Amino acid sequence: MSVVTPSMLSVKAAVQEEKALQLSNAEKRKLDKAIDSFKKENEGLGLSNLELAQKFVRENSQDKNSVQSRGAVGIGLKAIRYIGYLLRIGGKGVSILIRPLSKSKAALVRKYSAKLAKACEKVERASKSAFKAKLRELGVPSDVAKNLTDIIFMLL
Repeated sequence: MSVVTPSMLSVKAAVQEEKALQLSNAEKRKLDKAIDSFKKENEGLGLSNLELAQKFVRENSQDKNSVQSRGAVGIGLKAIRYIGYLLRIGGKGVSILIRPLSKSKAALVRKYSAKLAKACEKVERASKSAFKAKLRELGVPSDVAKNLTDIIFMLL
């Protein structure tokens, strides 16, 4: 009896919780509209579906008047991801912008633009060391990774 009773109680609680999470048709339509408009607003960031879902939950789980501590780190990550998006669609164009400053670094950006874009999308912190480590994981040589990290943070 002592083994069966706790398991029956947990099943009953799970069923009640599932009923509490069910939405009406009107609530489902409202949620679908909110998700669609959110996707349209954030389509240029180059985020995966999982990252978009996480961002949607993070931004809509708190009251609009509550204080959120994102600060420079959140802005830095958004900027890095946006630069990654620019590199993904036009690495040659970015290298043309950098060419007046340094021809050799412009050539590096053009050569490694795909790896730079991937590193920008996957980096978890907006710091030079984290970005350089992500480039090293993608197979970029250490000295080249340092130069590319300097270029990306110069663009910020």
